[in-house]
Amino acid sequence: MSEQDRSNGGVSLTLDEFQHGRKRKDGSRMDSGTGLSKQEIIKGIESAVKHGYLKVEIHRTDKGKIEKRYSVRMVGDL
Repeated sequence: MSEQDRSNGGVSLTLDEFQHGRKRKDGSRMDSGTGLSKQEIIKGIESAVKHGYLKVEIHRTDKGKIEKRYSVRMVGDL
């Protein structure tokens, strides 16, 4: 978890962590994840953005990598 994530109460998850569960520093899993395929997770996130449940920030840190950060849209965000 980055300093920015800690400061705003957020958490960063990879597709692998959505699928198989969050990892501890020692590599063990905190939970068993969703069990969904990566494609289904991506479709679910895209649908949540489309319906306004999640907002997305796109960061282009370098030309070969686009990083997307999602957060829950709160009532005050509307």
